[in-house]
Amino acid sequence: MTLQSDTPAAGFIGRIPVRNIWLLLLYASQLYRELPASRRVALEDAPDDIPDLVAEILANAVERRLRRNLTAGYQRRQADLNRVRGRINLLRTERRQLLQRARVACVFDELTVDTPRNRYVRAALTHVAGVVKEPNLRHRCRDLALRLEMAA
Repeated sequence: MTLQSDTPAAGFIGRIPVRNIWLLLLYASQLYRELPASRRVALEDAPDDIPDLVAEILANAVERRLRRNLTAGYQRRQADLNRVRGRINLLRTERRQLLQRARVACVFDELTVDTPRNRYVRAALTHVAGVVKEPNLRHRCRDLALRLEMAA
């Protein structure tokens, strides 16, 4: 297969002309279809704005997730409590003589929104905020990252 093109910057994958692999990936995503048509056309004419588009798509998705509730998960915790929660850690309870102080060492699962997925999204927002050119979008990404951090 040879690369042929009308413009020197474009190549072909099969019969599809491709100028930018990131734009091709955005075409394939459902999120790209949610953008207004004017924004999509503007992006095709100026592929250097792809980081701004990715940041906008990510910010829209995070705002939607914050409105609907973040993905929650269970996290294993250990704590010395004044009541039993979960399973009792007998060895730790005896070793620290917690019963004399009306406490017991427990191991339990706690529901939290501080999941690896949410941490990854927060890190992506923080990173993309340093890359985008538009100041309002940069501020929006930093604000969303802060809101995710406060929710955890």
